[in-house]
Amino acid sequence: MNLANLIHRLVNDTTFAAQFAAAPQLALETSGYIVDENEFTALMTTLDDDPRTGALAPQAPWAALPPEPGE
Repeated sequence: MNLANLIHRLVNDTTFAAQFAAAPQLALETSGYIVDENEFTALMTTLDDDPRTGALAPQAPWAALPPEPGE
């Protein structure tokens, strides 16, 4: 799992973000991300709730990363 790409997707794909907010591990697995328990724990500690929208939002600096080619 590439954490930066995943966070970019959470910020830019509202459908995936909603699925992730409801059931994070299931959303990751059904989207093809391979996540072990340590990666999942690290991911969840990296994310924080956005008080403006109630959605999960990344903490800086990952939000500023551009998408990878093909996204």
